Amino acid sequence: MHPVIADFHTTALETWNVLAFLGFIAAVILGRGLLLSRRAPLASIAAGIGWGFVAALISGRLVYVLVHASHFASQPAEALAVWRGGLVSWGSLAGGYAGAAWAARSTKQSPRIFLDVAAIAYSLAMVIGRLGCFFAGCDYGEVSSELWWAVTFDDPRSLVPASLLGLPLHPTQIYMALGNFAAFAAGLVVYRHMRRDGAAFGTVAIVFAISRFLVEIYRGDADRGMFWSNTFSYGQVFCLIWLILGVVFIAKSRPRAPLAPRGVGDKPLDA
Repeated sequence: MHPVIADFHTTALETWNVLAFLGFIAAVILGRGLLLSRRAPLASIAAGIGWGFVAALISGRLVYVLVHASHFASQPAEALAVWRGGLVSWGSLAGGYAGAAWAARSTKQSPRIFLDVAAIAYSLAMVIGRLGCFFAGCDYGEVSSELWWAVTFDDPRSLVPASLLGLPLHPTQIYMALGNFAAFAAGLVVYRHMRRDGAAFGTVAIVFAISRFLVEIYRGDADRGMFWSNTFSYGQVFCLIWLILGVVFIAKSRPRAPLAPRGVGDKPLDA
């Protein structure tokens, strides 16, 4: 694919970085709009975005370091080099949600509402971010010469191993982007029409868990963390946990409270 947009004298503008940034901006714009429609205070929204981002970055990197502990044991200083890449999406997912929920509670807002919005916004960000993965070649799929939709990576700067360059692979990055889009669309529909706080988060969690569990079957990068004789990945175990959590959130969702009158937007939302 095209891992680099432009080369400069000392650095390169990588496609993944650009699309990840655009995904973040899209999530912020969407999340801000949805929370403002619920009359959430701007200070609370800013706290949710800020703490959600920081927690997602830290937890995603921490999980990556733990999965590749043997590598970082000999080079511990590299554990902090986030700018070189190396985040686990499901680690970022858990941390980002925890950060957003903590920010909501600390500013006297409803964690359920913030989690609903965070789940929808994060899913949109991941649709765009996974396209970045596709161009970069990370999270690549298994070799499959039978698929007419298989993709090949020829650029030596891509993250696909040299031994797989030029071979037809499952486009697992596109599979994951489609799964994230399905989670985004389902969550948005539930958020707008079901009108129960917590239901959108649960819906996104269930759709994400099912789609990601299936995509993991076709992944080719075994170094992402496997166990039980390479039968299951760490991501699949996380998906099972996330599936249960989604069902619990839907079961315990609460009817949406009426909006406060205009002019009292700083009134805490019902928890």
